[in-house]
Formats: sequence, C-alpha cells, structure tokens
Amino acid sequence: MTRTGTALGAAWPSMLAVAHASGWSTALTALHAAVGPGVVVLGPAGHALVPDEVAETADRLRQGEWEWAPADTVEHLDTGVPGLTGLRARRPVDAVRVPEARSWATALVGLRLGLSYRLLEGALRYLDRRHTGDVVLLQHSVVKSAVADVVMEQLQVRCALDGAGPDGLDAPAVADLHTQVTAVDRAGVRLLGAHGYVEGGPGSAVYVSELLADAYRAGTGPTSGGFSE
Repeated sequence: MTRTGTALGAAWPSMLAVAHASGWSTALTALHAAVGPGVVVLGPAGHALVPDEVAETADRLRQGEWEWAPADTVEHLDTGVPGLTGLRARRPVDAVRVPEARSWATALVGLRLGLSYRLLEGALRYLDRRHTGDVVLLQHSVVKSAVADVVMEQLQVRCALDGAGPDGLDAPAVADLHTQVTAVDRAGVRLLGAHGYVEGGPGSAVYVSELLADAYRAGTGPTSGGFSE
C-alpha cells in the first residue's frame, strides 16, 4: 500500500536560518515537521534525535520510503542532553510505502551549518570581551587567523549546499559535508578555550550537532523488517 500526499522533506536554507536564529531544539522540531505532522525521521540504522516534546507526540516514524506507527517498535534513549531524546526503532512488517524525503538529509546539513554560524557568532562576542593585557583577544593575529579558517570552511560547506538540486545532494556528498561541519565546529569550540567545554555552554550544541551526524549518516544500512503487532 502506498500513502500519497506526503511532504517531501525540507529546504536546507530555511533549516539553516532557523538553526542560526533559534538553536537546535526549534530547528529539529521544524525539520521533522517538514516531512509531515507527527512524523519523526529515522536514520539508516533506525536512530533518531528529537526534542523531548517531539518524541512524546510522534505518531509516525519514517525511514527512507517506509512509514509506520511507533507502537512497540520504538525505544527511548537517554542522550545525556537536557531536552533531547534519542529513539531507536525497527521497521515492522506492516510499514507502508511513502514518497521518500530525499532532500531531508541535505536539509540536516543546512541545520548543522546554521548551528555552526551560531557557534562562531557566540565565539566572536566572547573573544571581543576578553583581553590579554590591553589587547582584545579578537585582535590577536593568531586568533584572527583561526577565525578566518573557520569562516572559510563554513563558506565551502555553504557553496556545496548552494549546488544542491530539489532532491538534495547524494549520500557521499552529504557524508563529506557532515565531516567538514564537525571539523569546523571543533575548531570553533577551541576559539572559546575552556569556556567552550563548560557544561551547558556552547560545546553542548556542538555535541548535539555531532550526534545528529552520527545518527543520520549514510552507510550504516537500513534496519530490516521483522516486527509484527
């Protein structure tokens, strides 16, 4: 049986903008909602990361071109991040075919890039308030160089996303961009020194971003069916 009329994913520019302005919780809520009301998208191995409220209200799970009701096929996991729930599920035998949200994976990269922009802006504000002697940290040549490297890497990711078509980028390209965003975020956290690793600080959003890349990376293989009600 095929279910028609389902939204085909999300546009990466809108996900970038939401993540940049509002952070990971609002952006993740919007990203899953773009596929359909009450839908949570699973990665290739059957994992998802969603805000707590989304996990509690989800009534459909989507993996590739398959969709089903959670029922007893889903397990809630503790991520260690306040407000973020992990889900693990296996596709049941009664799942239905739906149009695949092919642009969704690319939109997730856009979301992560938006979080990266947010991280860099926070780092720049922090560095602009810190001094070594009479000199603002942001004015040091070593710091300027590190900031420039982060900006250039972000621009490269943005240029790659600009080349995406309506169906998004292919899986290898998405995987490469996830790797690049992870590297640039780690460099961004280092700009903050010890402040970047304080519990609940800027590093927390970077951790969430990396978890997203792990949960939705291609190459882990789809979870096969076999569950029945």
